Amino acid sequence: MSQKQDTLLNWVRFRQISFLLPQHASSEQERVARQRIDSVYTALKNGIPFEKLAQSYVKAPLPSPYLDGEWIPERCLIKEFTGQLSTLKKGNYSAPFFSPLGIHIVYLLDRRQGVYPSETTGNAALQKIADSGLTERTDSLLNKTRMELCQVADGLLAAYWDKRHGGTKSGNISDKELQNYFESHKNDYAWDLPHFKGGVIHCLNKKVASKLKKRLKKCALDKWNEEISAFSQENPEWKVVVETGLFQIGTNPYVDKLAFKCGHFTPRTDLPYAFVLGKRLKKGPEDFQDVRDEVQRDYRLWTERTQMEELKRGFRIEINQDILKTVNCSGKK
Repeated sequence: MSQKQDTLLNWVRFRQISFLLPQHASSEQERVARQRIDSVYTALKNGIPFEKLAQSYVKAPLPSPYLDGEWIPERCLIKEFTGQLSTLKKGNYSAPFFSPLGIHIVYLLDRRQGVYPSETTGNAALQKIADSGLTERTDSLLNKTRMELCQVADGLLAAYWDKRHGGTKSGNISDKELQNYFESHKNDYAWDLPHFKGGVIHCLNKKVASKLKKRLKKCALDKWNEEISAFSQENPEWKVVVETGLFQIGTNPYVDKLAFKCGHFTPRTDLPYAFVLGKRLKKGPEDFQDVRDEVQRDYRLWTERTQMEELKRGFRIEINQDILKTVNCSGKK
């Protein structure tokens, strides 16, 4: 068996659009990154080629540890990248996703299993460098080697982190943890536009509405559906439809007119009487449950960064520059 067949690895080539975040990124930096990646994703769904968008973001403020378009062993990728790439077919792109490095969209170019074939080596730059001057060849190879060593280092840290922490899922986060995180970062969830927290109730007439108001005022918002179900069983002749949640101004004509006193709506023909019950929130959410998904995502990202930081402090990886300079730059034995 030849040396090239001794070890089989899974390799991937992919392009990426990444907005990397520093280790101590603020919530504002994360919010801006989310907005930018959402704009990119919308453009992709509207038919803008990935290559064209990638070129627009090629000069990122922070360098990505993964070389764009190069062959990379899957074992050297952090789990967020491998998880996304494993679900993609060639020529497809992912939805936006977070990692301890930042927020990304990846586009799968190719995948294969085996050792690195010399004709398609991930160090393809070596073939091109062979035709260049010695100085340029040396600098380029050293930079490439540094990058690849960083990839391996990040991959090893990520693998150890997964083993140690078991890939903590958002579902394991307690409400107390989320509430504490929300209270500490409340300003990050402030709204630009006012919201209404409550419900829109459609019923037959004012008499039915009066009875419903008395009952609903006595119970929490998350119990409204149960209360209305009981009301309907007691009064089967009175049909009731309710919409509950957070309503940003401009998103629901009933809320706009009845809660914010603007706009207009056309009453339902079957349930012509509508009223709202709840409160206006002008500055931001009053509880983490109002923005639970966003808080949960931010808290998980913060936790992963903190734990990765801990690993990096405990496992300092240094590249010996003197040894690195002894790398065979000519490609000859």
